[in-house]
Amino acid sequence: MVMSDSLKTLIIRKSIHTTLCLLLLVALIAPKLYAGVLAQYGSSPHEVTTLIYSLVCFSCAFVNSFQVRAPLLTEELRRRIVEARRKIFEGLQVSLQRTPVPIKELSKLIRDVEMHIVKFETTVTSIISSIERDYEKKTGYIGATFGSLSVLISYILFNEYVMYGILSLAIVDALSPILTRVLNGYTIPHSKTSLPAMFITAFVFAVILVALGLEPTVSVIVASIAVVTEAYSPEDNLTLPLVVSAACYVLAPLF
Repeated sequence: MVMSDSLKTLIIRKSIHTTLCLLLLVALIAPKLYAGVLAQYGSSPHEVTTLIYSLVCFSCAFVNSFQVRAPLLTEELRRRIVEARRKIFEGLQVSLQRTPVPIKELSKLIRDVEMHIVKFETTVTSIISSIERDYEKKTGYIGATFGSLSVLISYILFNEYVMYGILSLAIVDALSPILTRVLNGYTIPHSKTSLPAMFITAFVFAVILVALGLEPTVSVIVASIAVVTEAYSPEDNLTLPLVVSAACYVLAPLF
C-alpha cells in the first residue's frame, strides 16, 4: 500500500508530538533520581518538577503570544537565519578576495558549504510548512500551550498521577488519528474518529496502563475515558492530561 502524503504528514506531526510529550515525563522522573542531591540544596523533586512544568508552560505561552501578535515564528526565524547566513558567507568571500592571491579552492569550498546549508534550510522549512495545521498558521502553536498548561495543572492537583495523563496525550492523541486515517471504518457520531481506531487505541493504552501497574479494571475504564475524551474534546491537548490524571486519581485507590 502506497502511503499518501497526508498520512506521512500526520505521522511526522504525531511523532514529534509524542516525542515532546515523553520529554515531559523526563521532568517527572529525573528529579526523583537526584532526590538526595536536591535535599542537600533544600529542594525536592516535587518542587523541581513544578518549576520545570511552569517554565515550559510559560515558554509555550510566550512563543504563542509572539506568533499571534507578530509574523509567524517559523517565517520570522527563517528570514533572520537566512539573512545572517548570507551576510556571513558574503563576508568570507570578500575577505578571500582581499588576499594577495585569492584561494580558489577555499572559495569554492565556502560556496559548496553555503549551498548545502541552503538545501538544509529549504528542507526544514518544507517539513515545518507541511506539518503545520491551518489554524496554527493563524493562531500559533496553541496545542503546545494547552498541553503544557494541562500537565502543570494536573501535576499540581493530582501529583504523580500526571504520568498517566501525559501518556494519554502521547499515545491516545497520536495513535487514534493515525488509525482513523489508515483503517477508515464507521465514524462515531459527532466525531471524526473511527470506531475501529477507537477500540484499538483503547486496547493499546489499557495494556500499557496494566504494564505500569494499574489494575486491569481501572486500566480499561481509564482507557475508555481517554479515547472518548480524545474523540469529543474540542482541544484534546487541554483536556486529555487533566481528565485522565483525574480519572486515575479517583479510580486507582478504589481497586
